[in-house]
Amino acid sequence: MSVADALVDLLPVATADRLAGHLTAGDVETLRDLVRASVPDNTVRAVVSDLAYLEAWHRAARGAPLAWPPADGDGLAFIAHHLFRAEERAVRGDGYGMPAAVEAALVAEGMLRTTLPHAPATVARRLASWRRIAQLRGFDAALSSITVRRTLAAARKAADRPRQRHSETAVTRALLDRMIGADPLPGDALSLRELRDRTLLLVAFATGGRRRSELGLLRLERVVRLEQDGARGAALVDAPAQAAHGLAIILGRTKTTSAEDDTFLVVTGRAQAHLEAWIAALGAVRPGTREGPIFRAIDRWGAVGEGALSGHAVNAIVKARAARAGIDAARVSAHGLRAGYLTEASLQGVPIEAAMRHSLHRSVQAAVRYYRDQERASGRAARLAG
Repeated sequence: MSVADALVDLLPVATADRLAGHLTAGDVETLRDLVRASVPDNTVRAVVSDLAYLEAWHRAARGAPLAWPPADGDGLAFIAHHLFRAEERAVRGDGYGMPAAVEAALVAEGMLRTTLPHAPATVARRLASWRRIAQLRGFDAALSSITVRRTLAAARKAADRPRQRHSETAVTRALLDRMIGADPLPGDALSLRELRDRTLLLVAFATGGRRRSELGLLRLERVVRLEQDGARGAALVDAPAQAAHGLAIILGRTKTTSAEDDTFLVVTGRAQAHLEAWIAALGAVRPGTREGPIFRAIDRWGAVGEGALSGHAVNAIVKARAARAGIDAARVSAHGLRAGYLTEASLQGVPIEAAMRHSLHRSVQAAVRYYRDQERASGRAARLAG
């Protein structure tokens, strides 16, 4: 592969051709690695999955691979095939929505696993992935016309499909206490797995409902003590017995932050006590461990590994703890901790601005939904009828 070809993965075609003579193959590989490292793994997987589906759909619907640049007509057809009204299809037949032959081809290939029409958010995300890849190929205006944007907006508005929550059940403080269980009696010791799982839930909730992908990124060397004036002190691994007014976990790079942001999480109270106990236990079973992930896999024999818990593993722990507490695990996911934190903040009268600063929500629209839902369910306006 030439330098120019490799650069196309990073830059528009015209720019790649212009810069190819000024960069070595090693320069390009370094840049490619930096770009890969800057994009969260979940985003990469989503784009790859979306592109595979788009390719399969285009072959089934158009009889050819994806064309570059994509035509507006292809984007409009994709919307029509995936965001039609189901009740109208039953009346109008195969000429409405996705043609039966296209649907059958996608099902046979294993690409279409859910019933049509799709969720508006899914269609919007796949169009965004399509647009992103087109822009990387140098087609900045692809699928960005007013026609495509207005049609998508109209289709989303016409869709009679409620927004699907990541977790049907918000894990509020009351549910969290049930999932964690009672603290051990003096002299009793928790197993490593029990201590890890309790700590994971408490830290996730106490830091504003961390995303499951972020929990795996939390690192030992970034846990520091908070002084009375709020200043960050020594690392916990360096001063395990030093008095403190809480702990801070420097977040580093996540879905919405970079290391330069110097963003940190605050851990106090019960969550702090569990986190200190878990890190001490980790140091006892893996002597000399001073860095690496905080939350790690534990095998069937109770051995603690070096690798971080995956997002899937975090979700499985949340569901297992929910089931053990008598909560329907099918209605709970790791995102329930994030939703539960904001719901609890609303219940406790915490101003939304303060809750957002703690949870690191950037979108007021995303955060305010939990406040509004709680206000409507418990407010006086809902009880006017007696």
